[in-house]
This record gives sequence, structure tokens and C-alpha cells, in this order.
Amino acid sequence: MTGDLDYVPPGHIVPTADIYVTANTTWSDGDRAVDVTGSVNRFQSFGTFYDQYAWLPTLEAGRYDILIDNDLNGTWDPAHDILLGAGTDYAFSVTGTDLAGYDFDSASVKAEAQAQVGGWSQLSNFGRYAGGVQAGAAATDAGRFASSAGWSVPLTGLVAGGGTAGLSFTDFTVPTSYNDGVLYIGGLVINSLAGTQAQHYQNLADDPADPAYGRAVGLDIEAVQTDLADRLAALGLSSSYPFAPAIDDPSHLQQVRIATLQAEQAATVQAVIDSHERLLGARDADDVRWTVSHAVSLEQYTSALVADQQELMALLQAERDALATQPGADDPIDAAALTGLQTRLSSTGLSPQETADYEAIGFTPADAQVVVDRILAFVPPATNMSALDAYDAVLAASTDLLTTFQAAADEAAALNAELIAQVQAVAMPTLTLAGPGTTVTAGAPTTLTATTGSGTGALTVRWDFDLDGDFDDATGTTAPFTPDRASDQLVGARVTDSRGLSTTSYVRVVSNQASAPAVVATSSPATGRVTVTGGASQVFSVAATDPENVPVTFQWYLDDTPVGTGPTYTHTTTAGERSIHAVRVVVSDGDETHTHPSATWALTTLP
Repeated sequence: MTGDLDYVPPGHIVPTADIYVTANTTWSDGDRAVDVTGSVNRFQSFGTFYDQYAWLPTLEAGRYDILIDNDLNGTWDPAHDILLGAGTDYAFSVTGTDLAGYDFDSASVKAEAQAQVGGWSQLSNFGRYAGGVQAGAAATDAGRFASSAGWSVPLTGLVAGGGTAGLSFTDFTVPTSYNDGVLYIGGLVINSLAGTQAQHYQNLADDPADPAYGRAVGLDIEAVQTDLADRLAALGLSSSYPFAPAIDDPSHLQQVRIATLQAEQAATVQAVIDSHERLLGARDADDVRWTVSHAVSLEQYTSALVADQQELMALLQAERDALATQPGADDPIDAAALTGLQTRLSSTGLSPQETADYEAIGFTPADAQVVVDRILAFVPPATNMSALDAYDAVLAASTDLLTTFQAAADEAAALNAELIAQVQAVAMPTLTLAGPGTTVTAGAPTTLTATTGSGTGALTVRWDFDLDGDFDDATGTTAPFTPDRASDQLVGARVTDSRGLSTTSYVRVVSNQASAPAVVATSSPATGRVTVTGGASQVFSVAATDPENVPVTFQWYLDDTPVGTGPTYTHTTTAGERSIHAVRVVVSDGDETHTHPSATWALTTLP
């Protein structure tokens, strides 16, 4: 290399820099540099330097970037450092073994992934078509009744054969108990995650090559979290991985496990996408090391999908069978009537009766328009379908998907073995993780252990506790990990050798709550739907106890706004007011390792 060196880093008296030769990648400010040559080359110069060695033989095939690390901190700092290979470019390439003949047949995987999109999309959309089946009503969901309450406002007249559809809000469902509400919301979380599943399967079907292949692949739950948050926000709900059980009920615990597998599978599908894209990019660049690395990742994540899919299918079947016992679960939605409703709303809007019905439960014209916009936005089913039909579509497609994933895992393993045996022996580092082995208590630390081997040179282990794809939460072969709350979650670690090759692995940590939650014994008013006249006041109250006799606290919310503490809350309205709100109280024993119980009312104020 020839160039000019002017920056004097702190602690030095002459310009000094480290030359890193790294695998070609897409750089961001602060990214860590991993040298592939075995050792970083440090040099000093008073200005211009000539013929400085960056890499001595033997060179390995692939595409590479060069980072001149002026501030000697081992990361890419645009303010001081020089990078050759920014963006999708690369500094230089080394030609080696032609890998054109070594391929992974992704056609069947892509075709099967495309086949999954329809079923998961139907299951996701059914939460919009027909809400509240788990709570005892099968009707089209026109939006949320007091969105933060999470209960549905169903439509009526959309059973197949009706021919027409109208909006009626005079007989909506409010779950009669906290447990019923939890089960209902659990169903909505599953449906929402189904939409995330559908999007990731679509991404897998589209899957192009990635020229910036020099990056290891890991699970990144953040994209899943963001998508789930958006979908649940439209339902007035919030939840995130890892999912904490709200009640100790077998049906709800099954829902939590389904949601956990759905989120992990969506992240794993993305890891398969990334592995395949980068495998293609490395193969096209004849980069043996990264071709092998991504073949290993492809085998790892397709195998994980097989295991997850087997359990998920069994749980979805059980959820479907439980749903079949609920009234209206097999009542189909009339697709033509729903399409006709959208056509009418887009041309003439709400009818006078629908407007009157809205006003009767406290909605303003602006509230009504929000629901109309939501109805116009969703895509109706192509044919009549029931809640059971939605589950059956997913289960039918999932059987074929399991076969395809198993074949893909076998093919990836064969490709990996062939590359290592016939092209070039690549000493990939090995990594085995050990967790606590038993269920632990949330809020208390447990030790995770990594056993490493093989690779080239020194091995570095980094941990990813929050599953955000960044292995930056701890370092070393042992790491203390403290689950924040009772949950079932994956924790990852990555071992990297001196040439930048990495192996990633995951271990499951299951934790229980540190104590039993408080119990809401009674609540008043006893019904979940309350109507008052503008200018009047309404008193809400609860009585609660804690199994360990810990003092409990009460936090009241009007919609999402805190409005009071203590066992009672008085809401005062104004004369002439027309409104609809969710009144909610959360009862806490101070233990954040479990979900706190709550009581919710739908409050309508009329003039």
C-alpha cells in the first residue's frame, strides 16, 4: 500500500495507524474491525508511506476491504479512519477456486415459502375479519372499542348467505373476567404474529444474492418486535418477546408458547434468508471461507426451523381444536358481503342508523371515520372463511413446509461437507452453549457457559442476551445472565477466530416468576360496560390481596393516561359530553418478574 499518514493518535508522537484487511461488508460508524490475515499490521510514517504490506502470502480467495485505523481503537470511525471498500464496493479481490458448481437449490424452499404466505396472511387478517371468537362472539371486527381496552366491537350480518353487511355497535362483547380477557388478547397476539410470519416467508421467496457477504448471521428479534408492535398497536395492544404469562392457565400458557415459537421462527426464517443471500454472494466471489461459513449457518437455521415447525404445528393444532369448541368458530365470513360493505363505505360512508349507533356508545364522527378507514384498508378474504378455516389453511401448508425444511437442512449439510472435503479445509471455530439446565427464577442471575474449539488463532466469545442480533451484551466463555421476567427465551453467543470466521449458537433459558402476583378479588361496577350521563360522576373500585401478604398498590388509567392511585377512582364528566374511554386499574405487588393483574371497564358518556 502507498499513501499518506497525518493523524497522530493520543499517546503517540508520530502518525501511527493499524492496517486491517477485513472481509468485504457494509460498514457503519462504530463497527468492529476483524483482520483476516492473522494479525493487524501497525505502522508509523512521517507523511507519505510506500509499499506497506497489508497481507503476506498465503492469500485466500474472496473480496476484502482495507481499514486504516488512525485512532487505533479497532473500529470504523469516519472522522479519523480511512476505508477502502465503503458501501457495496470492495478494496480488492483474490481469485481462487471456482465455486460456481457448488450450489444450494433454493427453488423448492422459495416455492414452499411463497405457499406459506397465503395461510399465515389469512390467519393474521382473521383478527380483523372476525374478532372475539375466543370470548364468545364470531363477527367482523370493525376496530377496537376504546382501543387501550383491547376488546372488540363486532359487526353483525356477515355470516355466509347474508348477502349484505351493515355496522352495528349495540351488542359488542366485553370479556366477563380477567382470565377471559387474557385468553382473548392471547389469540390476537397469535394472529398478529401470523402477519409477521407471512412477511418473512414472502422475503424468503424473494431472496436475492448479497454481495456484502462478509458478515456472520444471527437471530435478530428486533425486526420481529417492530412489526409485531405495529400490528398490535392497531388493536390497542402491546406485547413483546420474550412473552411473560399473564395467568397460570393451561390455555394461556399454550398461547404464550405458540407466540414464542412464532416470533423465533420469524427471526429464524430471516436468518435463513441472510445465510442464503450471503452464501450466494460468497460463492459468486469464489470466497471459500465465507461460502463454508454461510453453508454452516444455512444448515444450522434450516435445522432449527424443522424442530420449531414440528412443535408449532402440534400447538397450533391444539389451539385450533380448542377454538372448535367455541360458539361461532366455524361460522364463515361472507366475503362478498364484506367487499360490498367496503364499496358502500367508500362511496356513501356510514348510514344514518350506523351513525346513530356510533353516537349511542359515545363515538364522535372523527372516531367513526377512523373505523371506516380501517375497514377500507384491510384486504377481504378471497372466499368465505371461518376461524377454523384460517387455522386449517396454516396447518395444511405447514405439513409441506416441514418436509421442505427437512430436505433443505439435509442439502445444506451435504453442501457444507462437500465444500470442506473437496474444495478447501476451512477450520471453522466450534461453539457449544450450556444453560442452567433447569428452570430458574427471574430476577436472579444464572451462569451461561460457552465451550469453544478449532478455528484459527485466538478465539473470542461475545453474547447476545436481548436477541437484537448484536453480540455486545457480555464477553468471555462464561457469562452471568439475569432474566428480567418470567419467560421462555433464547440467548445467543458467537465465537470468532483471528481471521474473522464465526460460529453462532443459542441456548434456551426458561424462568419462573419470583413470587405469585396479586389477586383482584372484586371489582365495581361488576359489568365491563358502563354508561353515564354527561355531568355525572362514576366511581370505580377494586379489592385485591397478595398471596405472600405483600402490600399492593393501585394505578388507574384513563385510556393510556395515569389518573390516580388507591383502590378507588372517580371519573367526572362534563355536561353535554359524548365520549368513550377505557378505565383500567393495574394492581401491583412490586415484583416486576411477573405480569400484574388488572381490571378494565368500557366507559360511555352520553349527553
